Amino acid sequence: MGYRFVRKGLDEIAKLSSLSSKSLKEEIFEEIGTTVQNYAKRNAPYDTWTLQKSINHYSTEKAAIIWSMVKYALRREYENNLHPQTKHYLKRGFTEHKEEILKKVKAIIKNHL
Repeated sequence: MGYRFVRKGLDEIAKLSSLSSKSLKEEIFEEIGTTVQNYAKRNAPYDTWTLQKSINHYSTEKAAIIWSMVKYALRREYENNLHPQTKHYLKRGFTEHKEEILKKVKAIIKNHL
């Protein structure tokens, strides 16, 4: 299970990254992946902590991919009746922190200039 955040919702990053080097793009998506992964772990239900431990990410010059290999991860993302406040833990890791992510990305770009 995973979300693929390929410049989605970050139009400024898309414009800047299309003009940037491969290493800069990789650094940007690594920062996005790390940030979303950390927030997803905080938002995930914590019955046994297995789900939090399983959330990971992989970044390339085009995307940050966040996933979990736990069988019930998808169910917890969309159908969490036990802990409704933790529903969409992975998606919220991105959507609720767009501004913070954008600030971090701008700082990375500024350091490369």
